[in-house]
Amino acid sequence: FRIIDYNESNVEISDSSPLATAKRLEKDNDVIWIDVIGVEDSTLLREFGELFGVHPLSLEDVVNINQRAKVEQFETYTYCVCKMVEKEKDVETEQLSIFLCGKFVITFRVKQGDCLNPLRKRIKEGLGYVRKRGSDYLVYAIIDTVVDHYFPVIDDIGDKLDELDALLINEEKGFSAAQVHSIRSDLLDLGRSLRPHREMINHLLRGEGSALSAETQLFMRDCYDHVTRLYESVETYREMCSDLRAYHLSIVSNRTNDVMKTLTIISSIFIPLGFIAGLYGMNFQYMPELQWQYGYGVVVALMVSIAGGLLLWFRKKGWFDDSI
Repeated sequence: FRIIDYNESNVEISDSSPLATAKRLEKDNDVIWIDVIGVEDSTLLREFGELFGVHPLSLEDVVNINQRAKVEQFETYTYCVCKMVEKEKDVETEQLSIFLCGKFVITFRVKQGDCLNPLRKRIKEGLGYVRKRGSDYLVYAIIDTVVDHYFPVIDDIGDKLDELDALLINEEKGFSAAQVHSIRSDLLDLGRSLRPHREMINHLLRGEGSALSAETQLFMRDCYDHVTRLYESVETYREMCSDLRAYHLSIVSNRTNDVMKTLTIISSIFIPLGFIAGLYGMNFQYMPELQWQYGYGVVVALMVSIAGGLLLWFRKKGWFDDSI
């Protein structure tokens, strides 16, 4: 547990209060944020459901951590699901369940460590608007913090793509098609996470009986813009991955063509030379040139002339032009 009980002038933080005790903390001007780590304790979930009148289907969604981002409106509470993102080796997401029950905001997450520490710091130090507004603003602040945490992850992917693009254009070592494929897979996962967030926030803004006040909805519109920007960035970077893969394949194909062109030139030169060498290598008894004093020199000169003539002809045709 982490329970943060605050108003505009005061904040109290507790790490050990059970839900029943937290329920008695409610005061007229206080907002109480109950942050629960772990969803395996069925007894705790049952107690939570009984204290706050939460529907069993919502509790099932808390336990089933593969939910997409969504919002559900009930008579006594509003239930939201967000996907927190973290980037270590691969992009991973963690489900964050948010319940807005009057002045209570209850969040459930699976493991230690999240992206909400900046928000906790703002509450503790009285920064921003969080301590001055109600529980619906806290829900907005949580969702906005989760969404904003996508920016550094996507920006890091953009920087990697720029580096790979520079390596590919300059034909330097270090470009990896496998890395581009891995980045594209991460972008697909990010797109699958962000798309439902747009629908969820849009429902909070325009759904009937929204739990957000008109003033908080103004802030939530800004959060919607952030999600839209993030999703557009993901789509742009996905297209960039496709372009990099296509350009890489084009370069590989051009290199193969260059090799084939070189081999063709060499073969074209040595075919007539091989014919002449083969002709005079036959073991016939009567071949006049074999007994001629200048025969060897003339044949060698003929071969050099043929090779030089072919090289000049290939050059005139543009076979040595690197732009082809």
